Amino acid sequence: MQDRFRWATLLTAALVYGTIVMGGYVTASGSGLGCSHWPGCEPDHFFPALGDPHAVIEWTHRTFAFFTGIALLGVFAWAVKEKRSDRRLFQSVTFAFLLLPVQAGLGAVTVFTGLNPAIAAMHTGTAAALFGSIVAANIFAFIGPKRVTTAGAPSEPAPAPSEPRDARSRAKDYALMVKPGILFLVVLTGLAGLLLAGGSRLSPWTAGITLLGGALSAASANAFNHYLERDVDAQMTRTKKRPLPSQRVPERAAFVFAAAMAVLAFVLLGLLVNLLAAFLSLAGLFFYIGVYTVWLKPRTPQNIVIGGAAGSFPALVGWAAVTGTLAWPAVLLGALVFLWTPPHFWALALVYKEDYARGGFPMMPNVKGEAHTRKEIWAYTLLLVGASLLFVWPLNALGVLYLAAALVLGGLFCWYAWRLLQEPSTASARKLFVFSIWYLLGLFVAIGLDVLAQPWLPMRMF
Repeated sequence: MQDRFRWATLLTAALVYGTIVMGGYVTASGSGLGCSHWPGCEPDHFFPALGDPHAVIEWTHRTFAFFTGIALLGVFAWAVKEKRSDRRLFQSVTFAFLLLPVQAGLGAVTVFTGLNPAIAAMHTGTAAALFGSIVAANIFAFIGPKRVTTAGAPSEPAPAPSEPRDARSRAKDYALMVKPGILFLVVLTGLAGLLLAGGSRLSPWTAGITLLGGALSAASANAFNHYLERDVDAQMTRTKKRPLPSQRVPERAAFVFAAAMAVLAFVLLGLLVNLLAAFLSLAGLFFYIGVYTVWLKPRTPQNIVIGGAAGSFPALVGWAAVTGTLAWPAVLLGALVFLWTPPHFWALALVYKEDYARGGFPMMPNVKGEAHTRKEIWAYTLLLVGASLLFVWPLNALGVLYLAAALVLGGLFCWYAWRLLQEPSTASARKLFVFSIWYLLGLFVAIGLDVLAQPWLPMRMF
């Protein structure tokens, strides 16, 4: 029964997100007034005329939203019946349910006021809040209610650190939760997407807001990761001193911190850039939290492979921020991050194999063995290096500066991976892990330099 409820909330979250994306398409296609009435399409007929594409698009969105509301109603009824004891989960579902009529009402008012911008913005904002609430419910469904002692009373929190915590120390703890190293690579990925799309004509305003919004979204995802894995982190040598396991940051404060950054990122991108960039950023956040952290990471040794898709979203956000669309260069840039993730994290998993075993994560070295993991690292490295050359041909998006960097960096990456395959050791795995970071950094810098040099040095290969 518990598993069924988890999947029900996950499905409902997917439906809510699908409804939001369809709403964005309605706006982008100019179909917001395809149906001039509500809930029927027109005053004299309920259904749209099939020959009117704008009416069909708007009606499809409404129909999808209707069935999404039915799903949310079902989850709420289920929570009332079975989940009232789990206070966090029940509050999240209830809040989402209460937002449902508000969202529907704002949709109707949006139509009757001729797409008034203020009402439309409230409609979008309420949809984002509803989505966040149902995602929170799904997270709480997966992690379960708060732990209790054998006597049935709530477990006592671990004692707070004995030393005083000044403002600087607290700020440092919150900074650790956003994982600055990962955050830097995310921002760099977004910048590469921006430069590929905008080139030397890239607007500093668009770039600045997009990178800020992307950084906030990634920081939110990392903070949620700290929150969700706090119990497991306490069992692992590498992570037991993090702010949450060591009780330096309260659990509720960490959750509010992560949620606030997610909301702020969506608002910034949605209002100051465009809705496609905002929803892509939100999709990346949801994928990292719901699909990777909650679902894949504790269940399959392929967690890193599939979860690597989360790292692809910043590139798509950067491209969409400039063009309002998606295209093959953005997809390829995201694919590079996707292919880079397995050799990068599996090298780390080889170094901390025992630690991941204590944490209960089915990482590749623990499930398939170290020899199999090294072969997988070698295979993904070859795919990554081969894919990096596609920017030159057939896409013809970058020139000789990038090609030279891609060949040198790719050759070094292959050498480190081959050395790990032939001379397995913790030291070799650690060196590959460290170089993989420099590889991605160097490749993205090469993309930027090549793009910026093109007005003065036209160096297309084909």
